[in-house]
Amino acid sequence: MTSKKIEDVQQIEPQGSWILIRPIPRKEKAGSLYIPIETGVEKVGHSIGEVLKIPSPLYKNQTSKAQIKDPGFVVGDHVLYRDYLKNIHEFFSESGERYCLMCWEDFIAVVDKDLRSSAEGLVNE
Repeated sequence: MTSKKIEDVQQIEPQGSWILIRPIPRKEKAGSLYIPIETGVEKVGHSIGEVLKIPSPLYKNQTSKAQIKDPGFVVGDHVLYRDYLKNIHEFFSESGERYCLMCWEDFIAVVDKDLRSSAEGLVNE
């Protein structure tokens, strides 16, 4: 995983099979209980992120030139993805906001707006 500080996220233009997302932070508190940040879940768990940019054209994978017309998600969708990915590139804005470039094949699911209420215990928005 690589990290880099950027001035403006709009400068990032994903190419090929890479997608720009904004990870949604996990909650640190549930009611009056504090949830430990370092639980180990980051290495084997899942996170939710908002899709910010999709390249045009979008390719099937990093080595293919087969174009994907409908990947099943659009800009603004929230996606579930595996944590601790080998091929993830992190960027931090001047204000500390975290952004990631990752291959769309690492997405597990699109989180439906109606189902997000069950995920609210996991993430801040």
